[in-house]
Amino acid sequence: MKRPKCKKDKKGGMLDLLYVGLILFALVLIIFFVHKVWAEMSPEIMASELGNTTEGQAAIIQTTSMLNGFNELIPLLFFLLIFVIVMLAYFTDVHPVFLFIAFLLLIVFIAVATMLSNAFEEVTAAGDFSNETDTYTAPVFLIQKLPYLLGVAGIMVMIAIYAKWKLAGG
Repeated sequence: MKRPKCKKDKKGGMLDLLYVGLILFALVLIIFFVHKVWAEMSPEIMASELGNTTEGQAAIIQTTSMLNGFNELIPLLFFLLIFVIVMLAYFTDVHPVFLFIAFLLLIVFIAVATMLSNAFEEVTAAGDFSNETDTYTAPVFLIQKLPYLLGVAGIMVMIAIYAKWKLAGG
């Protein structure tokens, strides 16, 4: 069976894992900042005239429940992105010579994920985000275990890429 030529600009490679780690890190920090601002603003809104109306109270309750929903949404988004990357990696044609390069990239990505995890811990350990770390336990766990999760995902991507190559008769 003749192998098709590899295409440029393919998705599902190792670089996408780094993007997922950076997206997760940025998303969790943004949600922490929004939650902190909302926690400081909501008592003032409740004390104003807007807080005395039914619509104002409903908006405050809706916003608070939406922010609390990110505790479940961020891990779901993370694992769905990893699943999509592994699926796309399976459908990407790659020569096995790139296994060594993929492994080196994985080591670099794990090092970057370790730095992101440590930076996140430094930012949240200052005490300003203690309420947010108590509220968002699942995203905090993901960030703390980010090097391990990206390592496992990288191995899954490498297995998917080269399983496809082996099945194609390589």
